[in-house]
Amino acid sequence: MNRVLLIGIFILTSVFAFGNDFEKGVKEYNAGNYEIALVLFKKEIQKGNHSSGVYSNIGRTYFELDSLGKSVWAYQMGLKVDPSDDQIIADLEFLETQISDDVELYERSLMRWFEGMAFGRSQNFWAYAGIIFSVFLSILILLKFRSQNNLLKTFSFYGAWVFGFLLVLSIFLSYFHTNRLQVENNAVVINKTVEIYSNPTSSASSIASLNEGTVFEIMNSTEGFLEIKLGQVQGWVHSEEVWKY
Repeated sequence: MNRVLLIGIFILTSVFAFGNDFEKGVKEYNAGNYEIALVLFKKEIQKGNHSSGVYSNIGRTYFELDSLGKSVWAYQMGLKVDPSDDQIIADLEFLETQISDDVELYERSLMRWFEGMAFGRSQNFWAYAGIIFSVFLSILILLKFRSQNNLLKTFSFYGAWVFGFLLVLSIFLSYFHTNRLQVENNAVVINKTVEIYSNPTSSASSIASLNEGTVFEIMNSTEGFLEIKLGQVQGWVHSEEVWKY
């Protein structure tokens, strides 16, 4: 009994502590204490709260701290968590006007629409949905083999197929959602300017430059360098001058 009580107290304490830094961060942000707010928002990420709301607030805070590139990174991370977040999309479209290079931070497309439909919920949504589907599947299988009513047996048979399909789909989408948050195929320039080199060596010649906030696709990586592609330009940049997402 005492053990159960202690576990309950621990869970309740964890729940209250989970959102405490976020609330403090919002208060500090509203008071104009942006550096303190940033530390508090980052603590939420460290605790595992990878929500679009937290990343959105980090993006706003970086913008107030005049860190345009880092602001873009935070918003892009939030968009990976929730591709349908209208506020993040609006903020990214605003940031496009602040970047010197001609870039598109958010592309409206059929794929974006699908991502919003499939992943525009919490990270654990499909995991919870899978549990619910498995419960219904188990009940229908039980009815199929235990019921004496032929109509109910037929209904249970086809219903089991439907919920079996939904269970497999939820497992796939849950895995894909988690995996897409971990994969880093893109990056954003966080320095004022970044040189693009012809090869990944310190003696290589510069072939182009990018301004802060510009996003691009990562093609390859080696020690200290990332191979990038932006339109027709392809080359190498120093990895410490960009943040991956």
